[in-house]
Amino acid sequence: MKLSQGRYWFSLADADMLLWCRAIASERGFDVDVTEPDVSPLAIQGPHADALVAELFGDWTRELRYFWFRETQLRDIPLVLCRSGWSKQGGFELFLEDGGRGDELYETVKEAGEQYDIGPGAPNHVESGLMSWGGDTIPDSNPFEAGMGRFVDVHLEADYIGKDALKAIARRGPERLFTGLILDGDASSSWPLAARAPVLADRTQVGTMSAVVHSHRLGRTIGLAQIASAVVESSIPVTVEAPTGPQGATVHSLPFI
Repeated sequence: MKLSQGRYWFSLADADMLLWCRAIASERGFDVDVTEPDVSPLAIQGPHADALVAELFGDWTRELRYFWFRETQLRDIPLVLCRSGWSKQGGFELFLEDGGRGDELYETVKEAGEQYDIGPGAPNHVESGLMSWGGDTIPDSNPFEAGMGRFVDVHLEADYIGKDALKAIARRGPERLFTGLILDGDASSSWPLAARAPVLADRTQVGTMSAVVHSHRLGRTIGLAQIASAVVESSIPVTVEAPTGPQGATVHSLPFI
C-alpha cells in the first residue's frame, strides 16, 4: 500500500519480510528506513462484508477496488481500510493505527454485524484453493508453480530480483504445479499433518500434500498439494502417504468451490 510518495506498507504472511527488505535496501544502497509499523489488522470477510462495511464507513466503500485503500476513521479510531483479505468471498481489512483501541474497534464491528450473524472465524483456504505462503509452498517454490504466474511479467523492462531465473522457468514451464486432491478416505481429527505428506504415482514420489480437510459442502475429503506437472496434466491416480496409512486420491483443479 502506497500511503504517500515516500511511504509504503507491505502486508503479507511472510514473517521474514522485514529482514528481506532490510537486506535489499542495504545491498542496493537505497536511502530508506525499513521498520515494522505499530499496526494491527482486523478482517471483515464473507458475502455480507460489503453491506456491513458500508454501514460502518459509508457507501463510498462499495466503489473501493480490490487492493485499493483509504486512510479513514471509525468513531474517531484511526485506521486504514483496504479491500483485501483471505476468504475469496470478498472483504476488507481494517489496519488499526492505535493499538490501545483494539477492543473498542472489535466490539464496534461485532455489534454492527450482529444483524448478519457475524462471528469470529478462520479462512477455509482449502476449498477456495488459496495458497498459504510457507505452508503450501516449499523454500524453492516459484510463482509459476504456485499458480501465480499471471502476476509475473518476464518482459518488463525494469530489472527485479529473480528476473533471469523466472524468464527461464517461463520458457520451459514449471516442474511442479499447485493443485487440489480429492481423497478416497475420510479426514478427521486423526489426520493431523505434522509435516507435508508424500504424494506417490506408480510408487514414486511426485510431490507433497500440505493441507487436508473434510469439506461438508462437497461431502468429500480434499487437500492441497504441489505435484509434478506431468502427473497433474495426465490426471493419473495418486497415493497420499497419510498418517493413518496410504490413501488413494485424484487430482482436481482449483478452486474446489
